[in-house]
Amino acid sequence: MQNGKLKAIKLMFISGIVLISSIILLVNKIIYRDSEQLPPPPPDVNIIGHGSNKSILHQPEDPFISNSNTHNVMLGKIREAIDIGHSDSSEISEGIQLGKEIYKLINNKDWGELMNFINSMQQISSEVLQIILYHALQQDAPLSVVIDLLNQGATLPGNTIFMLVIKGQLTKIIELQNYGLDIFYSEPSIGNSVNVAVKYKSKLSILNLLLHQGVSTDIRVNGLDPLDIALSDYFKNGKNIEVVSKLIEYDSAIELSHIQIVESNRESELEYYNNLVINIPIFAR
Repeated sequence: MQNGKLKAIKLMFISGIVLISSIILLVNKIIYRDSEQLPPPPPDVNIIGHGSNKSILHQPEDPFISNSNTHNVMLGKIREAIDIGHSDSSEISEGIQLGKEIYKLINNKDWGELMNFINSMQQISSEVLQIILYHALQQDAPLSVVIDLLNQGATLPGNTIFMLVIKGQLTKIIELQNYGLDIFYSEPSIGNSVNVAVKYKSKLSILNLLLHQGVSTDIRVNGLDPLDIALSDYFKNGKNIEVVSKLIEYDSAIELSHIQIVESNRESELEYYNNLVINIPIFAR
């Protein structure tokens, strides 16, 4: 129950961050609406935060970077106005209203109305599309909506694969590879999609797809590789031995750390140990 409450609080916090980011970027669209100056190129949006809890998916603190000093000053004023909750600028007010409207549609999963709303906007910036796409993915938008946003100019952040793996969205992983989804993406503190699939106990079909397509099983995070995690999880409840078997099937090398995990549980979890060595004889000693 407590974990459920904590998860709900985290999701509310994530939604708040995305909303503020949406507002800022939508205001940017309005600023450039009547200007001959082009908006800056789309940022490399990273959906994995840099905070202490790397498992929380969220929008970066500053997804907007500009080389224009004038624009930076304007953006600073917008952020300040949003922080204090009011502004005399009609442009900022309009941007906030647009941000709220889009956030509401996404949060309510009103995908048809969302796309109608987006299509009614003129010269929507790539930054806005990036934010919309990110939050649409968070809210499990249908594949057709995601593809529509990509066709309009949004691009998938490199680590979108992590979100899809955690959510167990096999079809999107398959189809979105045609739109730039990088299943091999990795980060030092997180690993790659196989690390994520094992850690978050994703569907076996997803793990199988990643392994079949050649995603490495050898990346260690905090000294542990996917097989270390899978073995430790197996000895907690005797479940998901298929994950251990699948990793070994795809050439996950048996190393000393793996043997140590098995041997350390040999006496205390004898039933699980016997089941393991019957199904995977390589661990028998």
